[in-house]
Amino acid sequence: MKQKILLSLFTICIISFFEGCSNDEYSKELKELTTTSHNVIALQDSTILPIKGTHKNIKHLKTRANYYDYDLSEELEQLDEIPIYLQVQGNSDERRFLSVTNKGKEVTIEKFKDKSLDQQFYIKILPATAGIPYLIYSKKTNTLIRIGTYKNKPEVSILYAGHAPKEQLFGASWDIKRGKYSRDSYIIENTDFPMLGNNYGGWGNTDVYYNAITADGNKVLFSKYNNSPKQEFQIIPVEEFKIESITFNIDNTATLTQEPELVYSDRFVNNSPIEQKHTFSISKTYKETSSFTKKTSYSLSIKTDFSVKIPIIADGKISTTLSSSKEFTYGKSEEHTITINRDYPIIIPANYIGIMRVTLYKYNMDVEYIATCVGMVSGRKIKIKGRWKGVDVEQTEAVLDLTPTNNSTSGKRTVKISKDMLESNKVIKIN
Repeated sequence: MKQKILLSLFTICIISFFEGCSNDEYSKELKELTTTSHNVIALQDSTILPIKGTHKNIKHLKTRANYYDYDLSEELEQLDEIPIYLQVQGNSDERRFLSVTNKGKEVTIEKFKDKSLDQQFYIKILPATAGIPYLIYSKKTNTLIRIGTYKNKPEVSILYAGHAPKEQLFGASWDIKRGKYSRDSYIIENTDFPMLGNNYGGWGNTDVYYNAITADGNKVLFSKYNNSPKQEFQIIPVEEFKIESITFNIDNTATLTQEPELVYSDRFVNNSPIEQKHTFSISKTYKETSSFTKKTSYSLSIKTDFSVKIPIIADGKISTTLSSSKEFTYGKSEEHTITINRDYPIIIPANYIGIMRVTLYKYNMDVEYIATCVGMVSGRKIKIKGRWKGVDVEQTEAVLDLTPTNNSTSGKRTVKISKDMLESNKVIKIN
């Protein structure tokens, strides 16, 4: 414990210097924290001792984020006070879920227990002026999850459920960051106990970090984040949800690429002195595809499959006209096989060669989607953001090249066979 106190005092001294604290301010904070640490040592009425202090004591020790993740903040706000499971991405055994048995008890990691309050938590978000990113409560005890120590092992930090619903917030301030090992998980760090890294030193080089919750068997440890699955947690709302609606944003964030494919080319030679009818026929099979990739990191349990009308191509552009959209299943990668059969009955003039060319364009679409989900019990709405990718095919007009059999250039011409001409169900005559 003596080493921990010395480390904390050293941290305050160095960081306060870089923050421009006056000697009087430093002396006051040093005295407050020293008194606080002695109070921790003196407590003997509990197995688990809370870390005492105030956020004012460490205001100069706070590490600063290099950027603000608006999307992350928005998605976590949607989880405010919704019961959740916290499942670690990796562990030394099959235990994966944070668990609490009672007030004042250490948080452990256990096998999943369906609907058990022991493994249910909720996040609470205070006003920005509070200076605390997130609070985490145990649903079982309705008390804060916080950092503390055992009185017989004061050098070891532990995670435990608070003794009472109303306690000081120091030791219970958490920052939640997006995972780096997995996009579908989060890093949970305690912001009330900053540490000095090994690379500390030099003007402006303040290697200060927060310890992340780390899994080790059924124990919860604290360590500097090092891109390990043992330090990342899935946030899983307890209740099931159903999808209410899905919208696609075909704005400037959507991308569209096209690939032309010549699917048919045929020729007919009319050497006779009279015009002749010839039917050019094509049959082409292609695949329409649909896939969804969510950007939102939390994991929802969706009760039933949801069929959604996906964007299509209309006149070479992305369209969400529902009257002609095609249905695919949300959250799945699917493909539909489509066959195009076309007959082009055409009158070829006397002494002409007719060459028919039909080109299809394959369009690759990448569009942002937002799925609005509704809790089956609470009715709370949560939005899932992501990207939808799909492939659609649009046929161009067929082109007929007419060339005199004597190769006279003056008689050459090109005729477009329009959709209206084709759908007239009449023999197409070239004048």
